[in-house]
Amino acid sequence: MRSHPDDAEKYAKLKEGLAVKFPEDILQYCNGKDAFVASIDAKDGFDGWRIVKALTDREWSAVRNLRQQYFFKSKEDPYTWTFEHKDHVHFVFYKNAEIIGYAHLHLWQGHRAALRIIVIDERYRNLGLGSQFLKLCERWLGHQGFKTLLVQSSQKAYKFYCNHGYVQMPFNDPDGHETDSQDIEIGKSLMTKKNRPQISIYIAMSIDGYIARKNGGLDWLEYGHTGDEDYGFKKFIGSVDALVLGKNTYEVVSSFDKWPYEGKKVIVLSNTLNEVRKEAELFCGQLTDLASMLHSEGIKRVWVDGGITVSKFLEAGLVDDITISVIAMVLGSGIPLFSTMNREHKCRLISTQSYPSGLVQLKYEVPHDS
Repeated sequence: MRSHPDDAEKYAKLKEGLAVKFPEDILQYCNGKDAFVASIDAKDGFDGWRIVKALTDREWSAVRNLRQQYFFKSKEDPYTWTFEHKDHVHFVFYKNAEIIGYAHLHLWQGHRAALRIIVIDERYRNLGLGSQFLKLCERWLGHQGFKTLLVQSSQKAYKFYCNHGYVQMPFNDPDGHETDSQDIEIGKSLMTKKNRPQISIYIAMSIDGYIARKNGGLDWLEYGHTGDEDYGFKKFIGSVDALVLGKNTYEVVSSFDKWPYEGKKVIVLSNTLNEVRKEAELFCGQLTDLASMLHSEGIKRVWVDGGITVSKFLEAGLVDDITISVIAMVLGSGIPLFSTMNREHKCRLISTQSYPSGLVQLKYEVPHDS
């Protein structure tokens, strides 16, 4: 009911009627409800965790104590006004019947939210509970339709966020709050397959991990190839509605005698190009916004191509599957498949297939946190 206003209103009217009819009983119920629920949880051996919006006196007391203890110390908390503001959400994190954590979320326009504060009581740190708390906050925001969660991270907390899929991303605070100049602006996409297209990487590389020569040359891709074997490309391209290319990849394919993506929507990512050929569209912005736009246009599957581009999509948590065709060639140097990233990305091998040319094709699924 905390998240469904209509149901909350019905419940409030029910309680109002009961209060008129049984004033003494309802007063005792309200005063003892929180402690009673906590005692039942403890007696029942409940040892899980959950988040709730701060509502009871005990929860608000915990909010104030955790904010003061870990953030404002001896100074007066200047943001208590957010406790009653509709765009601010204050969560407490329960472990069993005890409140052990607190998070402050700021809800913005444009399906964006900011994580202003998240803290676990020091007695419960290094147990993985901070990760659980963060995931629950992300899940709640996702259910509310938010697409991006942004954080101004301290240097100390930066690694924690990177390990949970956060990448450097402009914070763009609409309220212009003052921040520490040492903080790092990061964010994470909260989009799921339900509100974005399936996003696929389909790419070839050498044995030593390069996708092109230093000069961008691709002649080596034909090494060992004979006959009409297309390594499943025709089937793959037939399943794709749109392509997203990086600037360098776009410039290479634009030099071909014939445009290879006839009938497909093609998006070129670039901050420097002013225009692209008529068969393509230029995009400069957040990848989550691009995914949302393509979804709204009815696009079901997107092929992402280009070394830097695939790394950006992977870091943003937007990739669902990867197909890598390994050519039987060691280039020694060139343009690498993946650029440097801030964290590991675990993949699940789906299939392997080898061909007479020496090419080996690897197909992976990229799991996402549920």
